[in-house]
Amino acid sequence: MAALDEPRMAHLPLEPPTRFLQANEAVGERVALASYPRSGNSLLRKLVEQATGVITGADTLPERTLSQALQRCGARGEGVIDERVWLVKTHYPERRGYAEIGVDRAILLVRNPWDAIDSYFNMALTNDHATSLRDDQYQRFEDLWRELTAAEAGVWARFNRWWLQAPVPLLVVRYEDLVNHRHRTLKRVAWFLRGERELEGTPWSDRVEAASNLD
Repeated sequence: MAALDEPRMAHLPLEPPTRFLQANEAVGERVALASYPRSGNSLLRKLVEQATGVITGADTLPERTLSQALQRCGARGEGVIDERVWLVKTHYPERRGYAEIGVDRAILLVRNPWDAIDSYFNMALTNDHATSLRDDQYQRFEDLWRELTAAEAGVWARFNRWWLQAPVPLLVVRYEDLVNHRHRTLKRVAWFLRGERELEGTPWSDRVEAASNLD
């Protein structure tokens, strides 16, 4: 991967609190945070924001019900895809955002398909990110559950295959590693964002360490 120009990143990470980039701070590229729905993108965004100091964007309309729920949980970049943000959450091509965005690099977040599809089923029936179905609801909606899992298994595979074949530099991150090996995984993310430059001896090292300790 071609390394980014050091001067374009000299001001990063930004000092807390997290904020949008100003016009003279634009990095000059856009990085996709791509994932099949319910794969942990919100967690990764939170950690990346703490490490970089920059609010992450998203290609979803901010007035959507689920986007509003994320905003209430602190996601301030819903609907922002311009140069105020460096990284943009997307579920493309599983679903299209409200506008097309060009990306220079991408981070693909992958979760075990069974867990991701189960979580997606819960979200689809509750229209909420945090509400889970009772066990007996799986029996009540058994036909719908079987139909959805059969269809979404293929969607999950095609989504990840699309990004693995995309003609941009790509970092693959497993959701399970983000949960169980957070510091090591977040170091890989920061290393990728820095253009494959070492973190040790830079402010990035301390910021990654602090972000890794977030609940």
